[in-house]
Amino acid sequence: MPGSNWERPDPAKFWRLRRSRDWQRLAERYRSLNDRPLERCLEVARLGGARCAVIETRYIDPDYRSEYAGFYSRTFESVPDCTQRIHFFQVELDPAFLWHLPPTPGYLGYMILRPSGLGRVGRSMLRPPPGLESAIRTAVSEDVTFFGQKLTVSGVPFVQQDTQLGRCAHAAAWVCHYSAFRRGDVARRPIADFSLFADPSLGYGRPLPSDGLTVQQLLELLRYFDLPAAFYSVRQLPPGQSVPWAAPDPKPPKVRGPGI
Repeated sequence: MPGSNWERPDPAKFWRLRRSRDWQRLAERYRSLNDRPLERCLEVARLGGARCAVIETRYIDPDYRSEYAGFYSRTFESVPDCTQRIHFFQVELDPAFLWHLPPTPGYLGYMILRPSGLGRVGRSMLRPPPGLESAIRTAVSEDVTFFGQKLTVSGVPFVQQDTQLGRCAHAAAWVCHYSAFRRGDVARRPIADFSLFADPSLGYGRPLPSDGLTVQQLLELLRYFDLPAAFYSVRQLPPGQSVPWAAPDPKPPKVRGPGI
């Protein structure tokens, strides 16, 4: 989609989500070379009972701005410097009263969409779908400003690698960091820092486009960002012993003999 229409309509677009076709059209608006993260995020919002979406068409996201300054602004392409943010609601809102939401709009969270064809989904926070809440162990809460109104969402942060400045290791490290930031444990670091601050002497290949992070680079980054990690080598764990944080293996059932 990126191009002359990326920032329009300003300031927002209302999107009803009544039928499967409505969801398909929303996905088509942001198609890229790797749509699996986009489709999964939309699936989570749909499972949560979303009835409508509101798209902020010129959202200034600190994480994408760091990527833009660190990489996209230096390319020979005309890349927009802003993102779009989609908010999902369980209640079908009145488009004329987005500045005056009902007391319980059923806020499900947001997705940020980059103007990049390689890694569309930026920083996102969505409420876990029904049936998975009890399995979540690392959820955090975030206050969101929606046209001057405060909304809150609890979930696990997510971001898609853009395959150029950041790869899967950068995205995973950022998720750990952003969760810690939302808990109040560390100061905020934009996602581009996880590429730009990686020590090239500890890695292989070119820093840009990135080939990913080595274990040494990842450990050093987390230490530098006040999240020192404990390293466990799976090959060096004693035989039959699970990782330290896992629950003990269940005991096998007793086998009864014939006629018992």
